[in-house]
Amino acid sequence: MNIMAERKKSLKMDEKEFQKWYSKWAKKTGIDPNPDAPRHYYDYRGAYKEGIEPKIADDGLYHWSSKFKHDLHPNRYIKENTTWIDTKYGEPVSIEDVQMQREERERFESTLQMENSIIDSMSQ
Repeated sequence: MNIMAERKKSLKMDEKEFQKWYSKWAKKTGIDPNPDAPRHYYDYRGAYKEGIEPKIADDGLYHWSSKFKHDLHPNRYIKENTTWIDTKYGEPVSIEDVQMQREERERFESTLQMENSIIDSMSQ
């Protein structure tokens, strides 16, 4: 079972209401209409349950709370001056942590790409 499916199962909520809420935000923000798409790297059900909605940031784009970022989220770690910060927990991390996360995400992305290639070849 994938991470988001486990999260979905663990949260007690009205799935129909969540889907309605998510659909509204997916259209408004231009994100994948599937809340469980693995490349989201975000727990939208957790955000929904806590009443979190995205805010427009200085770059003019919608940004969601870092609290619900998946561990492999591409912007989980950001560099502020000379220090790497884990945006999910607001704490400094080592460059080794950043590199390990990037490598793990690359492996995950590679696996997704292989799975999609297999699915595509089977549907032809």
